[in-house]
Parts: sequence; structure tokens; C-alpha cells
Amino acid sequence: MFDETENLTLFSTCLDDSSDKIVDCDYICDFSQLTDLLLYAGNEGDEVIKVLSSKLSSQYDIPTIIMMEDVINSSLRITDVVLKIYKPHNKNENGEWVPTSESLYFIDSIAAKEVFERSPEGREYFIREALSKHLSLLNVAYMYYTHLIKLGFNEKQARKKSGLKDELLFRIAYFNHLLNDLQAL
Repeated sequence: MFDETENLTLFSTCLDDSSDKIVDCDYICDFSQLTDLLLYAGNEGDEVIKVLSSKLSSQYDIPTIIMMEDVINSSLRITDVVLKIYKPHNKNENGEWVPTSESLYFIDSIAAKEVFERSPEGREYFIREALSKHLSLLNVAYMYYTHLIKLGFNEKQARKKSGLKDELLFRIAYFNHLLNDLQAL
């Protein structure tokens, strides 16, 4: 959607990594960022760029909405791109800045996934994600261990059955579980 500002609004859906669900998300970007995104879409993106160029070179209504499906006869799928985004904030009644509740994000930067993965920021992100998944599994194992104890299993049996037979692994799971409980408060 084009309006009187220099920014564009992209109404889209995206994959939420934390839940593996498709969710509605709206992105605000400038025209150069939109062009970069469309270039990642290949031939379909080129078609959209042509339509946008012709539309913007003539007189157009404000706001103007261009439906990607009308241009390429399907949804425009952009993959292997990493968007650095941020959520707009508003002041609440106490004067504090809080994120908006809408699924609206400003695009700060765009990078090819391959380039992002090789960057220090990308490597740190993927290491943190992997560590988070492993700690989550450890927490589940520890909760299973405590459940087995409540069911009457002795400690040795419960640790073996929950996969926490190793003393160091058990201690890490225990302290990880304590941290998760603290975060839940």
C-alpha cells in the first residue's frame, strides 16, 4: 500500500519460528527496501517491479493498494532472506514506551540468509537458537524426572528413564529448570 508518506506498508504472512505457524504480519519499509525484497523473489519479483514502476510513473490515488496476486496470479513467496525488524513503540498512560500490540514491524535491514549465517551476528543467533532448543529439551527431561519421582520411582531409575543418568547432565538440567521457574515468576 502506498500513501502520502515515503514509507510503504506490506500486508503479508510469515512463518513464526517459535511456533512454526503462519501468522499475519505487516511491514513498513521504504521503496528501496521493497525493491531489494522483490529482487530476492526472482522472476515474479521482476514482474512486480515492472508493474510498480509503471503505476508510480503515472498519476495514482492515495492510498494505492497493489495486490501481488493480481500481478503474478499467485502469492509472492520470498525465502532465504533475513529481515532485521523492530516493533514500533507508543507511550502508555504512565508515559512509558511500550511496544504496539499490532503485528506491525519496521524493516531495518535485509540480508540474504546465506550472508547472514556467515556474519558474526548470524552465527551468534543460530548458536543461541540451538542452545535454547537443547536447554528446552533438558527442561522437559528434568520435568519427566520429577514426574517419575512422584510416581514412586527411585532416583536412580528416574534419572536413567529420563535420560539424566550422567551427573553433569543432571546438574545442568536441574539448574536450567530452576532458571525456567525464576523466569516464569
